[in-house]
Amino acid sequence: MKAIVKTMSVFIVFVTLAACSTKEGAAVFRDSSITYVTGDVTVNGKPADHGQVINGPTVIKTGAASECEIVFNTKNIIHIQENSLFRMDPGSPGPLVELDEGSLAAVVKKLSRTTSDYGFGIATPTVVTGVRGTSYFVKVENDDSTYVCVCNGTIHTEGSDGSEGQDMTAAHHQAVRVSLQNGRYTSVPAALEYHGDSLIEGVAEKIGATIDWTKPDRR
Repeated sequence: MKAIVKTMSVFIVFVTLAACSTKEGAAVFRDSSITYVTGDVTVNGKPADHGQVINGPTVIKTGAASECEIVFNTKNIIHIQENSLFRMDPGSPGPLVELDEGSLAAVVKKLSRTTSDYGFGIATPTVVTGVRGTSYFVKVENDDSTYVCVCNGTIHTEGSDGSEGQDMTAAHHQAVRVSLQNGRYTSVPAALEYHGDSLIEGVAEKIGATIDWTKPDRR
C-alpha cells in the first residue's frame, strides 16, 4: 500500500510541477554532476567518482560517515548525507528527486523556468516538497515520518496523499514534521533539529553563494 501511495505522490508532483514534459526535468537538472565524494558512495551500484556526470536514471547510496554532493545548472547543489538512498533522473517527465532514506541539505540559487511556481520537487515516503529558489533540509526519520526545514526561502509541503498542503516561507529556519498516523497524514511544527546555519552556509559556499539570514530568499 505504501508503494502505491508513494507512486501516486510522485505522479502528482510530475503533473503539478512539470505538466508531464520531458523538457522540464532536463532543463532544471542540466549539467548535473557529482562534485564531491567521501567514504562509501555508490552510483547505480558502482563506486561514485568525482566529476561523474548524471544524465539518466540514477540511484545514489551513501554508507556510514559518507557523503556526496551534486551540482546542477551551476548554481544549485544537493548535499547528500550519510546512510541515504537518493534517486534522480534528469531526463524524467518532471523536475523531481526522491529521498527514500537518510537526509540532505540543498541550496538552490538558479532554477530554469518551468510551468510551475516551484522549480522542482523532492518526494520522501511521507511528504512531497515543492522548491523555489531556497535553502532547505530534509531528513527521512523512518517510513512514517519526515522532517522538513525551509532554512531560507520558500517551499510547499504536503503529505504523500496530497493532504496537509502548506506554503512555508522563512528567513531563518522553519521546520515541520510530516507523519503518517493511523492512516492519516499530519503536519506539525518542529524545532531546529539535525542541522544548523554552519551546514547550510558550508553547502552554499561550494557554489559561491552566501545566505542572508535577515530575509527570505525570493528567487
